[in-house]
Amino acid sequence: MPRPDEFSSVNLYNIASLFSTFWSKEKETNTTLQIARSVNQEFPDFFLPYLFISHSEIGEKLYQPAVKSLLNCLRFYPDFPEAHRDIALCYFSLKECNKAEQHVKLYLQFSDAVTDYNVLENARKKCQ
Repeated sequence: MPRPDEFSSVNLYNIASLFSTFWSKEKETNTTLQIARSVNQEFPDFFLPYLFISHSEIGEKLYQPAVKSLLNCLRFYPDFPEAHRDIALCYFSLKECNKAEQHVKLYLQFSDAVTDYNVLENARKKCQ
C-alpha cells in the first residue's frame, strides 16, 4: 500500500482518475486500463489497480490473465471479497469448479452483504 508521503499531485491525480473513469457511466475500458497500469507501475503493491486490470481482462473474456491479476490483488488484500467473487467467476468460466468454490466460500466469508448470489449460482450451473 502506498505511504502518504509517496503521493505527489500527479500520483493523486492518476488514482483519482482511475476511480473516476472506472465508475463513470461511459466505462471507458481503455482509459481505465491505461490509468490502472500507470498506477500499478508507480505502486506495484497497491491492490486496486490489479482489480481494475482484471475487470478489463474479464470484459475481453481473458479469464486466465484475469485470474493472475486477481491473485496479485489478493496478495495485498487477502480479505477483499469482490476479488474473491471475481476470481470465482473466472474459475467457473475456465471450468475449474473446485477452485471457484474455494473462492465463493471466501467471498461469502469476507463479504458484509451478498446481493449477487444468483450470478454465482448461474456460473456454478454452467461449470458442471
